[in-house]
Amino acid sequence: MIISHKFEFIWFQPRKVASTTVFERLGSYNESEYQQQNYYNKYLNKMSSKHISYEDFLELPEAKLNYKKVSFVRNPYDRFYSDFLQCKKDFNKNHGKFDTKSWGRLLSEGFSRFCEFAYTKFQKDEFFISIKSNYENVFFNGRKAVDFIGYVERFETDFFQICSDLKINPSSNKSSNIENLQVECDPSSMRLRDYKYISYFSKEQIEICNNIFADDFEYLNYKKIKH
Repeated sequence: MIISHKFEFIWFQPRKVASTTVFERLGSYNESEYQQQNYYNKYLNKMSSKHISYEDFLELPEAKLNYKKVSFVRNPYDRFYSDFLQCKKDFNKNHGKFDTKSWGRLLSEGFSRFCEFAYTKFQKDEFFISIKSNYENVFFNGRKAVDFIGYVERFETDFFQICSDLKINPSSNKSSNIENLQVECDPSSMRLRDYKYISYFSKEQIEICNNIFADDFEYLNYKKIKH
């Protein structure tokens, strides 16, 4: 979460939604006391990170400020698969071998097993970071909670429009954690070739994603893929 008191904006950084790129470009504006890496948040009385949920944000003193609020969103398919890759990367970094813990063994079994696990958590309404929807980052109690919603699918266009509205200038045009830039497209009418990871999904995994992220499809103008 980037907070600028001078320019009066709060820019949320949802997981796997260009959060690192945003900070590289706008970090110079950040006046927040909250760290980008995992840290203990004294207001929440628990561990937190830059990917703070909107519900948790409301417990912070800054929630009372009348600042402009910004967040980007990303289509559920690419974001879900990207989160799977991030889970593998994090586990490998912290543990080295996937057979050291049950979570690692599950990840080593592949995306299909990850999907099954995620869907089980979803059905039981149990916490699992990978099934947190973008809807929860930008809506609260059924109402839009942020002032600007940008789409990763047209990142550069929305990013510079939002920066213009806030009257700020990015310090760079770098894009982190991206090997090949995607061609910008309309989020509401994406074709199969517009998705980065859809080729890794089976019909069953697409259906799982459709169910878990139903609110993203309904409220953020993304269209479900149907087979």
